[in-house]
Amino acid sequence: MILATPGAATALPVPTTSHSRLASPLAMVVLIPLLVLVSGITVGWISRAFLRAAAENTAATALIHSTRRTARELSQSLDQAAPALGALRAWMNSRPDLNDDHTVARTLLAIMRGRPGVAMANVGTAAGGFHGVEQRDNGWIYTRATVEPDGSTPRISWHITEQLGLDEESRTSHSTYDVRQRPFYLAAARERTRVWTAPYLFFASGITGVTCAEPLSDPADPSGPLLGVVAVDFNLESLGGVLQPIDDQFDSHSFLFTAERVLVGLPEDWRPRLDAAAPRRLLTVDGLGNPLLSAYFAALPALPISDQNQPTFLVRADGQEFAATVMRFHLSNGPNWYVGMLLPRERLMAEADRHLRWSLVIGLAVLALTSGAALWFARHLAQSRRDASSARASARAAQAAANDLGSYRLIRLLGKGGMGEVWLAQHRMLARPAAIKLIKAETMEGRDPERRAEIRKRFTAEARITANLRSRNTIELYDYGISEDGTFFYVMELLDGIDLFDLVVRYGRLSRARVVHLLVQACHSLAEAHDRGLVHRDIKPENIFICRRADEVDVLKVLDFGIVRMQEPTLDMVKTSQGLVQGTPATMSPEQATDRPLDGRSDLYSLGCVAYWLLTGQPVFEGERAMALMTDHVQTPPIPPSQRIGQPLPPALEAIVMACLAKDPADRPADARTLARMLLAADLGDEPPWTEAARQAWWQAHLAPRDPDHLTPGVQQVFHPRRADGVCD
Repeated sequence: MILATPGAATALPVPTTSHSRLASPLAMVVLIPLLVLVSGITVGWISRAFLRAAAENTAATALIHSTRRTARELSQSLDQAAPALGALRAWMNSRPDLNDDHTVARTLLAIMRGRPGVAMANVGTAAGGFHGVEQRDNGWIYTRATVEPDGSTPRISWHITEQLGLDEESRTSHSTYDVRQRPFYLAAARERTRVWTAPYLFFASGITGVTCAEPLSDPADPSGPLLGVVAVDFNLESLGGVLQPIDDQFDSHSFLFTAERVLVGLPEDWRPRLDAAAPRRLLTVDGLGNPLLSAYFAALPALPISDQNQPTFLVRADGQEFAATVMRFHLSNGPNWYVGMLLPRERLMAEADRHLRWSLVIGLAVLALTSGAALWFARHLAQSRRDASSARASARAAQAAANDLGSYRLIRLLGKGGMGEVWLAQHRMLARPAAIKLIKAETMEGRDPERRAEIRKRFTAEARITANLRSRNTIELYDYGISEDGTFFYVMELLDGIDLFDLVVRYGRLSRARVVHLLVQACHSLAEAHDRGLVHRDIKPENIFICRRADEVDVLKVLDFGIVRMQEPTLDMVKTSQGLVQGTPATMSPEQATDRPLDGRSDLYSLGCVAYWLLTGQPVFEGERAMALMTDHVQTPPIPPSQRIGQPLPPALEAIVMACLAKDPADRPADARTLARMLLAADLGDEPPWTEAARQAWWQAHLAPRDPDHLTPGVQQVFHPRRADGVCD
């Protein structure tokens, strides 16, 4: 502990040495600009090459990330097939009237909306009936086609109005369309499972696309006759629409293709205009005739065989260079597809060139400023020498003021223990009350330097983690470190309340609803800590506090979270081979007692011991010898709480407590969040709930608000938490 001791500032004489000539005004005027100029030229020539190489690597990485983002956007769009098919299947299982065109159109439109990239949702029946809704440039179109007994194939299309009405758009009596002969219907009927088709030509538009289809059968007889097929379509235009926003953002060209170089998705300005008189065929790289796309495939090294990032490569077309990438992604129950991306290389390097130009400008500006600073410094050098002593005195005063900013007034000793002292304190400048725990320097005596360094390192690491915990149910750390005399300390929020051990000792065992209320809060604290890889290792009633916060009461706080323990073992504690106290035998998990690796489930065992204490007023195992208690935790089955108190408890709540006390961690709740959900879902019988009104009434009757007169003037000690040995904020 460091006590504040004011001291007088003393001016020291400035010695004259042989180096004084270097500090002359003329030397400052010449040497400083010359050093800056030589350093700038040297660093500039060296860094120019590295900057350009680094810029190329950064640009290539950015291009790879853009390609991966494009693949992710496409995957998210294609993933819309599954929920759309699920909605279509559920609708068809409801046996709708497919002759009611208005209802069918509205239903299919509702399934389509909000699914970017989906071009059409449709249903095909075993009788040859077809019903589909697709989005075109002029809005939403509903199409119905049938196969009549006389062999005719009437097909009617309607435009869906804003009022969800139908305006007939086209009609033909001999469309030749039979949904049962389409590739997607045949594939789904053959596989009897969800399938993706290879690219094929859509019947009406002739555009290259793919379909995800799923067979329909009687839900009561899945292996029975095929009743039809539900499907969603994706085409060049719909998938190109997914690519377009990314291309607009990065000024790139993205496209989707198969291993056979069939183009499935294209940017809008690359899509060909369909000629009704031309023969229909799949759109391929060679068939598109785009010089840039042809150059891309000529330079493409090989198609990737995994979804990992691929190196970029260079593409030259029309006298311009492009950086290019390719990435594979796989559709569930479908083929491998590939995303290609091209980006002008000058666009990638423009930013690096701009930085180089600005670096030159900034360098010249720095040289000018440095020369001016040197002139100014030369003029005032003599005055600076005369003022050196007073400046040092001012620095000492500033250091003393800085110490006051970071110091605390120690108001009253709250308690002593094996780890040291806990003080009620107040920040000198902020007037904020706090609790300071001082871990005595004597705990380090007699240890070898390597062990002391290990303890310091562990204290710093765990305190940093604890200080970053943000759960309202974890005690807040304001400050921590190691003072110059070796005292470990950490500054905590000051709590107004009682720990769970004293709570049961004073007022008896708790109601079931209140136990659940408190345990759920403890789970919130542990869940955050376990997410960060921190195990408390000493959950017990004494380390769990309930308090009053403003108008709230019964707010739980978990104390001493992860802070290193350095005292020698006592009857209540056990020492590992490393010499560190790791827990309390009364609430110690079996794996902790046998020095096995720990995870969050060890804390859940200890929390089960806390729950046992709150419900029964008794520990799980009783005894005075630490080794006997640890042996019981490892080997002895615990007595159920209801048998311990001779009164029934809700079976669900007792089962949760006994699950937490399982010897094997695998038999306990998987994590703290799972335990919280189990507690909240438990049936507590007819016991009244632990409401806010009930909590306020209990606290008013038993723990009325404390009068804040404990921060009184006249304090004698001032603690300055200056860090030592590199332990910092």
